[in-house]
Amino acid sequence: MKKAFMCSLFYKGLLGGALYLDSQSLTYKTNKLTVPKLLRNLVLPINEIDKVTWKGLVFPVATFRMKNGEEYRLMIFNKARFLKYYPPESSV
Repeated sequence: MKKAFMCSLFYKGLLGGALYLDSQSLTYKTNKLTVPKLLRNLVLPINEIDKVTWKGLVFPVATFRMKNGEEYRLMIFNKARFLKYYPPESSV
């Protein structure tokens, strides 16, 4: 079952969008045409995520470090709800 979260991606500032979580991947989507096409529909496969770290007290910011060394920072609203479903039940 796919879950949706409001979020912002850090890329030359904050880019508002949505984060979708399912059993296979996290997908960030935005309709902003001023960002590279790769970031408009960014897919992070769950099995390629090496580590997730959190910072921020008022607005929680998650840094997803991928196994290939890339990092993506997302401000995810409703951190508690996100952590309830991440990692998805099927991979626990």
